[in-house]
Amino acid sequence: MMFIKKYIYNWGGSNVKLYKVKPDSTDQLLLSEIDSIGFTKEKRLQNLIEDNISLTLGINFIASEFTVGKYRMDTIGYDTEVQSFIIIEWQIARNNLNEFNDVN
Repeated sequence: MMFIKKYIYNWGGSNVKLYKVKPDSTDQLLLSEIDSIGFTKEKRLQNLIEDNISLTLGINFIASEFTVGKYRMDTIGYDTEVQSFIIIEWQIARNNLNEFNDVN
């Protein structure tokens, strides 16, 4: 599980769930699930995140569809906090999660 600001992203399984964290009147924290939409084309999701990469991932956008030799990287960002490049490979969820690990 990853915590980002006031939201919790649960990356378990093939469904990504997003929860909003808010205090109630007694200052107890409550979670409420936020509705999500599915993406049938990875490029739509890629464009959305790249256009808002600083807001969504807290990194600076560097390049999209960047090629080095025979390798192509979908998205490259830079995290100034840890001074490191971030490479993102976008994949549509499939029934077999092992397909995600077989990136060529």
